[in-house]
Amino acid sequence: MNKVFSFVLAFGAVALFVTSIAAQEDMVKLIRSENYDVCGYQTGCGEVKDMLIQVMNTQYYKEVYAHHSLADGSWVDIPAHYERSGNSVYELWHIDPDQFSNYGPYSNQFVLKYIVGGQTYWDNNNGANYILTGHSQNGPGPMLGNNINVLLRGASLYRDTIGNYLLSASIDVRNIAYAKNVQLIYTTNDWSTSTSLNANYTVESQTGWCSLISWPNAYSIERWKISSVPVTGSSIKFYISYTVNNITYYDNNYGANYNVSSQN
Repeated sequence: MNKVFSFVLAFGAVALFVTSIAAQEDMVKLIRSENYDVCGYQTGCGEVKDMLIQVMNTQYYKEVYAHHSLADGSWVDIPAHYERSGNSVYELWHIDPDQFSNYGPYSNQFVLKYIVGGQTYWDNNNGANYILTGHSQNGPGPMLGNNINVLLRGASLYRDTIGNYLLSASIDVRNIAYAKNVQLIYTTNDWSTSTSLNANYTVESQTGWCSLISWPNAYSIERWKISSVPVTGSSIKFYISYTVNNITYYDNNYGANYNVSSQN
């Protein structure tokens, strides 16, 4: 059976309905924000910032920004760039570390700004603004947007020297309760059969020579990993499930599932 879920299950969010007049929170939404230090042996420490934003695709031409506070008390619009389509309704836009490095030094607040069709829409965290914790050698790392409880951070499939295909994946989950189960469910035959892999909790993640993120971090996010697990096939489809307090949340890439293929 084809494992396809709606967006409400994909990120554990409240249902989003497309109407002729969309609600403000439907138009622009934070998926993930991240800030941490990378400390090198000789180069010292430098801050890394990164952001993923969802917008409703109502028109082709649009502008997407992080409206971010600076240390001097002013605010600046940092432009995002189009990354990919989520589905027929939503697009994902990205602000990468290079774009953030053009501004600053930063203060600890931001909101999202979306201009389309002559209107400006905001995601201001329900009026509270998004507040970043101070970055240091110990993080903080990723913040997930409101109502997003599980998010794939990356996956790779490669072939080892004896011909086995090995899968690795990183998954972020909101630390809702101590007991939880995080799985990656994959298929090599378009869901005629499937295999479930259990992810493992990560205590900390190295970001540089002497810098790391401890989990759960200051935003109550945990990192779970699948590391070099053998799979049958050079190309797989998969989705992520996260069960906590007897509720299961999914990240299935807006119902399309994820795809990863070996490059060798």
